[in-house]
Amino acid sequence: MVNPSPSLELPWLSTNKSLRLRIHMIFLLSIMSFANFVFYPLVIGFFVALIIEQIFRAQDKAPQVLRSMAIRKYFWRQAWLFNIIWFVGYAILLFTNRPGPQAMPDMIWQG
Repeated sequence: MVNPSPSLELPWLSTNKSLRLRIHMIFLLSIMSFANFVFYPLVIGFFVALIIEQIFRAQDKAPQVLRSMAIRKYFWRQAWLFNIIWFVGYAILLFTNRPGPQAMPDMIWQG
C-alpha cells in the first residue's frame, strides 16, 4: 500500500541527533570562516580610507573628505560586525562542545 500523505521531513535527519549536531557545527564553522576571511580586508580597507581621508583633509577638499569619511565609517562598522559574528560563533562552539561531567574515581574502596 502506498502512503497517501508523504512526509516532508527527512527521516535520516530527524532520527540521528549526532548527524544534526555535526551539520550545525559545519554550518557554524563555515560562517566563522567566512567572517574571518572578510575581517582582514575590511581592516585594510579601513586604514586605506583613513589615509585617503587625511590626504583630502590636508588638501581641503570638502566633498572628497565627506565621501572618504563615509567609506571609512562603512569599513569600520562592517569590520566590527564580522568580528562580533565570529566571537558569537566561537562562544556557541565553546558552549556546545564542552565535555560532560567527569566520573570521580572510587578511591575509597581501593584500599
